[in-house]
Amino acid sequence: MKTLLMSFIGLCIATTVAAQEPPRDLNFAFTAPCDKLLPMAQVIKKYGERPLVSGKGTVRHITGQVLAGTVTLWLEPSGKSFSLSFDNGQMACMLATGKEMYPTQ
Repeated sequence: MKTLLMSFIGLCIATTVAAQEPPRDLNFAFTAPCDKLLPMAQVIKKYGERPLVSGKGTVRHITGQVLAGTVTLWLEPSGKSFSLSFDNGQMACMLATGKEMYPTQ
């Protein structure tokens, strides 16, 4: 009976410790087309998009390395299309593109 009681207490302690572990980050790998800054800017401007907002940001490389640079949201004035880019002043990557971007209601 003593062994059963000690096993039960041990199980309760182990369960409590496991429940207190912080949640793990959920990461997924994706690819982003990248090019030198000028050719990528020409692609964006081809769609009539203009920079709406930008700021200092980071992206995480698939190796885990954190890269610092500028994140910019580009928007075609009528909202027809948009792009989200990341650049370090020499290279630029297209993180996302889309269409029909309008203010939320």
